[in-house]
Amino acid sequence: MKSYLRKILPQSIILWSHKFRAILAALIYRFPAKNIRVIMVTGTNGKTTTCHMIAEILKAANYKVAMATTIDFEIDNRHWKNLSKMTTVSPFALQKFIREAVKGGCHWLVLETTSHAIAQHRIWGIKPKIAVLTNITHDHLDYHKTYEEYRQIKAKIFQEAETSII
Repeated sequence: MKSYLRKILPQSIILWSHKFRAILAALIYRFPAKNIRVIMVTGTNGKTTTCHMIAEILKAANYKVAMATTIDFEIDNRHWKNLSKMTTVSPFALQKFIREAVKGGCHWLVLETTSHAIAQHRIWGIKPKIAVLTNITHDHLDYHKTYEEYRQIKAKIFQEAETSII
């Protein structure tokens, strides 16, 4: 059904439905990202490794850390595999995860963030304190069409961040 709808509906309608879901998720979970400092890591390659390095640095500085990456999730010292096959999970799963991190007393959330997640509004309602860019190569042009569009999508998280690391 999903693939059929993608074929017949304009991209603007599909993106609107993604944004609606993200807004609804943020409302249901009461915007938990407002209660935690967020570091978003984006780039074509190296996001997961960078997230893990940042999380370890923060933990060494005695902060409670939550982390969501392609391969795993962490809230404080509780770890589990990411079985979703998605780097940035659905807005409902993400907002629920952040709510649990806040309830767990985490100071920081390190969030691996894909260009698809940015374009599809999965991170709507989550303002990064720090945005990190690892690199940009010519991948994902099947989705973004042009390299310039790909760069512009990635740039969106830097517009809201207090600090940018490139």
